Formats: sequence, structure tokens, C-alpha cells
Amino acid sequence: MRFRCIRTVEDFPGRPGRSRFLVRCGVLVEPNDEALLARYGAPALEALFPEANALAHLRAAEGITRPFETVDKALAFIDHVKQALAETPAYWQQAEAFPGREE
Repeated sequence: MRFRCIRTVEDFPGRPGRSRFLVRCGVLVEPNDEALLARYGAPALEALFPEANALAHLRAAEGITRPFETVDKALAFIDHVKQALAETPAYWQQAEAFPGREE
């Protein structure tokens, strides 16, 4: 999976002269990852985007937009999303290796 992100700044609604920071996130799923994503999901990513159908929205062209009051919070959120995406293949490997027996 690959991360897509657009960062913008807009006027803060209800606070004249103040700006807020918008982060629009998306995910591009590689064809070889489709089956794994469908079977096991992406729990770390889903924890950051708890709304219904989040994965479908992230995969859509418009992605999901989050507003932040400070640039620090916006950048931290981007880092969390990148980390969640980086953790997903390892999660899939663990899920694939789970069936078995130990004695």
C-alpha cells in the first residue's frame, strides 16, 4: 500500500484571521495487496480512521480530510498514518503465519 497526502491551509471557520491545517489522506492499494487487505484489514490504519467504510473512503480519489488547529498536530497525524501503513504488511505476515500447531 502507498500513502497519498495533500496538505492545505484554509481560514479557520468562526475565527477571522486564523488559519487551520487540512490533511487529506488516501491509500493506493497495490494489486498484490488486495486479497490481504480484504481478508485481514489494516487494524492500525482503521484505528486512526474509525468512521464506517473508512478503508473504502481512503481508497477513493477524494480520500479522508482531517482539520487541525496547529501544524504540529497535523504533521503528527501524518506520521501516525505513515506508521500505520508501514506496520500493515507485518500484520498481514503474522496473520498468514498464525494457523498451525505448537507442542
